[in-house]
Amino acid sequence: MSAKNKLLTYFIENVEKSIERNALAKIAGIYEWTRAIRTLRQEGWSIKALPNGYRLESLNKNIIPDKRHKISRKSRYIILFLNDSTCQNCGRKIIDGIKLEVYCRKPLEQGGTNNLSNLWALCEECYKAP
Repeated sequence: MSAKNKLLTYFIENVEKSIERNALAKIAGIYEWTRAIRTLRQEGWSIKALPNGYRLESLNKNIIPDKRHKISRKSRYIILFLNDSTCQNCGRKIIDGIKLEVYCRKPLEQGGTNNLSNLWALCEECYKAP
């Protein structure tokens, strides 16, 4: 079972209950469990972030129009080139041994787009920071 499905099952079993981050990390069994939560939100699940964890608000999924488009290789290259292969949060570079990814500054679910003006380069560590 995927990490996303493990988390969804646990959320459904504990709907409207606060679940601590440490518990969710153990349930998912992967390092990037927050990505699975983002995916669930994108699928329409109302998962609220709390100071110490998350909570599934309802068993009803919201219908969200699919506006997510994969960020193209060309766009990724342009953003990494324009940002000098540097994390836009901490300033570390690829030559420092980090892995950079291109992300949306304003998430799509909050009205953001995949336009170059909304994209930036972040290292994995900065992206996962709360």
